[in-house]
This record gives sequence, C-alpha cells and structure tokens, in this order.
Amino acid sequence: LFRLEDGQRNTIGGVPGAVLTPTGSVRLVFSNAGGLTSFLSEDSGLSFSMATSDFLISPTGNTVNDPNPMRRASGDYLMVYKITPTGGTSPQDDQAWLAQSTDTLTWTAVTPDAKIGTLSVPTLVEATDGSLFVYGTSSSSAGGK
Repeated sequence: LFRLEDGQRNTIGGVPGAVLTPTGSVRLVFSNAGGLTSFLSEDSGLSFSMATSDFLISPTGNTVNDPNPMRRASGDYLMVYKITPTGGTSPQDDQAWLAQSTDTLTWTAVTPDAKIGTLSVPTLVEATDGSLFVYGTSSSSAGGK
C-alpha cells in the first residue's frame, strides 16, 4: 500500500495537509507562526521547497491550523482549516473556515464570512453528486452551514 522513503524532514509548521497540484506536484500546506505556509515537491514528495509563506494570514491574536486541501471533481480546489480565536483554550473554541483555489498556490475565502461552524481538526469530502461534507471534532452540538 505504501513504502517508507528517506525523503526530507521539516521541523517548522504544524499538522500538514497534502494535495496534488494541476501539474502533478505535491503541495504540503501547514500552519506556521503567521498563518498557513506551503511547500512544493516536484519529485513525488521526496524533497520540498518553500513555495509560499504565511498565506491565509491569521487575524491578529488568532491561530490558523489544520489545513485540509482537496481537489474537487470539477478541477478546482477547496481547503478547510481552523482558526482558534484569541483566548481559545479548547476545541470547542475552534472555528472551521473554507477557502478556494484554482492552482493550490493562491487561496481566497469562499465568502467574506467563510466560517463553516465550530469544529476542530476539520476535514473535507466531496460526494459523487458534488455535495461537500465537512467533518471535525466538537464538544458542542453547534452545526455548520
């Protein structure tokens, strides 16, 4: 199913999300001190170089984490990620947000208020009919939109 490769190790950033780009490269997206950062690999994911630094900047005092990018059947890309607000101390404070891209490099919020709901460690799935589902952890019954 998979094999362990020597590859490259990175000591910056948090939990990564990975997606294949339109050209077949592997893009890793992960949290960094100022927002989300991406690295790009053009050798099947064995070595990476920084492609963007601090895109989707975290609002002042907030933290952006847990990016999960995906390619949609239509060919464009969506990414769900979480923002922990200033003073947030537990998953019940986390908010899931949604961004879109055509190239996996430039991401913009789907709407000015792209907040989906109160979720931590969100993940995104597209059904065969094009419906999108966001899953995550939450200690409340607050739903998304």
